[in-house]
Amino acid sequence: MNNVTLLVRHNSRGIPQFLQFKLDGPTLHREWGLVGGKTQKSSNTYQTINAGKSNEQNPEQAAQADYDRIINKKLNEGYVRTDSLESLPDLHPTRNIDLNNIPVQFCCSKPHTSISTKALDKLIQSGNAQFYIKYNGLCHYILVDLQNQIKIYTRRWHDHTVKHPEIVQDVKDLNLYPGTLLIAELVIDPNLKLPHMKAFSIMSSISKSDTIAGKCAKDQTKTKKLLKQYRVRAAVFGILYDDNKPVWRKSYGLIRDEMESRLFLAHENQTIFIPTEVPIKSAAQAIEIVKKNKTKIEGLIVWDLGQAMTITMNGKPDRSACYKIKAKGEKDVIAVGYEEGRGKLQGKIGSLKIGQYGPQGEWIDLGTVGGLKPKKGECDPANWSFPCVIEVEYDQIFPDTGRFQFGHFTKPHEDKVPEDVDILVL
Repeated sequence: MNNVTLLVRHNSRGIPQFLQFKLDGPTLHREWGLVGGKTQKSSNTYQTINAGKSNEQNPEQAAQADYDRIINKKLNEGYVRTDSLESLPDLHPTRNIDLNNIPVQFCCSKPHTSISTKALDKLIQSGNAQFYIKYNGLCHYILVDLQNQIKIYTRRWHDHTVKHPEIVQDVKDLNLYPGTLLIAELVIDPNLKLPHMKAFSIMSSISKSDTIAGKCAKDQTKTKKLLKQYRVRAAVFGILYDDNKPVWRKSYGLIRDEMESRLFLAHENQTIFIPTEVPIKSAAQAIEIVKKNKTKIEGLIVWDLGQAMTITMNGKPDRSACYKIKAKGEKDVIAVGYEEGRGKLQGKIGSLKIGQYGPQGEWIDLGTVGGLKPKKGECDPANWSFPCVIEVEYDQIFPDTGRFQFGHFTKPHEDKVPEDVDILVL
């Protein structure tokens, strides 16, 4: 049994980084850092899990199971096994793919989640910044395959072509080359001017309706009913392949030029569109626009026209070429318990169970939030007494459920009791 595993991959700057795991009985040792640079170390000793039950694991078995889980997770994230840091394996796997048989691990880059005002102003001054509205929808791929058939796929490569006949027809009218792959955000028509979180919920319902494990059922009755009420459009933000040749290696400025030359339709009521540029002269102006319109738009995207998008083949997208600018919110909620963490957080708090009371005194479950910091003792159950009041930072609130989009714990409110938390009205 191999109890030492050494893994390597490139980080976002293209520098090789490594992870080494060593299993010593019930203790798992970790070492990580940049190849040839500074390193860090940690270790975790496991305890018996599910004592007295049929699935009981002694400390050595618990450590081995978590060791195997972590290694598989890191391999799925794009790490590669190696025997030595002196002779690294090829960290640039091939990007040549068959567009008629795209692997489910195929993934396009996502925006960076934030950018400092100083860095944003510098990007604006360079002349390489272009701003667009961040539409709140679902990422999809639109393929014109080598037989000139139009296919629409979710980010996880489920075929949802049957759900979007209007988009399929508009793509046909574009007369794109066979072997064209577009990446787009499918959104509820912005002309309907719905609050963006409501539009996102409707778009999610359209995607999930009449599906089994993400795959479309033959009967699309619920989907058709929703589409009669809410029109779906495709905000195209990238061409990845054109005439069966990769385009994503080009700078985003050149990709934008490709889109403008390829995606023009004669009629005004088209479902395919390229997001319109928003004129921005400073980071302060961008932040102000987002704050003033936080219920109308999800935020802004700023593209660096000099950078290229990236493609990964491990199912986990890198972040490159653009940045998201969103308005964060803060809210007090009641924490009533916790879910146990995994790995180093075994026996400790991994996430907090949260909620609020409704107008009739009913409990409204808001799910869980993470973000606790072990070094501050926030993951130690002994430091908590439930119920208690905590503050949550979030991107948006789902209006139908009150739950948070990308919510995370920021701090406890020891000066407040549950009765001080506002009533939640849905």
